[in-house]
Amino acid sequence: MQLPAIYKERPIMAWTFTLGAGVIVIWALFSRAFGGGSSSGSDAGALVMAGPSDAQVAAGASLQAATLQNNTALRQMEVAAEARAAELNVERYLADLGFQIQSQGVAATERMHLATEQATSDRYAIASTLESLRSTNERDTAISAINAQLEIERAIQGTAQRQSRNQRDASIWESVFSQAGFGSLRGISMPGLSDVRMKTNVRFSHVDKHGLKWYRYSYLPEAAFHDARVIVGQEYVGVLAHEIAQTKYHAAVSTRGGFQHVDYARLPQ
Repeated sequence: MQLPAIYKERPIMAWTFTLGAGVIVIWALFSRAFGGGSSSGSDAGALVMAGPSDAQVAAGASLQAATLQNNTALRQMEVAAEARAAELNVERYLADLGFQIQSQGVAATERMHLATEQATSDRYAIASTLESLRSTNERDTAISAINAQLEIERAIQGTAQRQSRNQRDASIWESVFSQAGFGSLRGISMPGLSDVRMKTNVRFSHVDKHGLKWYRYSYLPEAAFHDARVIVGQEYVGVLAHEIAQTKYHAAVSTRGGFQHVDYARLPQ
């Protein structure tokens, strides 16, 4: 016996429908056997022998196809919904990320503006400070230069005045000692003790024509014990022994009692 074409085209569906129909027939036969009627049993047997018709198989196939299409449509809807949800999640993530980036960008821009303003303010402050320092330095330099010039002028004037006064005093001393009969100031009148350790308040007086330096000074009290001609408190004009010892007139210097003396008579007149 040749099976209908549906068994080749859709074998699973056809045989499923056949088995279902067989179950129905068995159920009907069972019911008839216990329900009393033979005609229904023969009809059911005929149905089992004949099998499902093409229309029944086609109806079952249509039902299965519709169910499959519905399932496919539902799955497609589910996939579409999942894709949309994923897109929404991506869009939400990107939106959040963009907001964060924008917020950070705004904050960074504000910080940059603040830093720029601070740097500008600092530059102005530094420039003002430098200008003030420059002005102060220039003023101080000018004042220092003026003071230095005044000091130089005062020193020159003071030196000239001291030299003039010392020369005048030396002439007066020479004249006084000469008129008193003591001879030259460089001879008998001057104490020979000329050690700088016995002198106080030593001040430069002048340089004579022989290049020797003369000084104004007084003697310490103990100097009188080393030279009887010393008058304590008297101001003298004379030389320093250690300087004379380094000149060609070093023969005029001698040491007595541990202190240097100068023989003024042996110095050039």
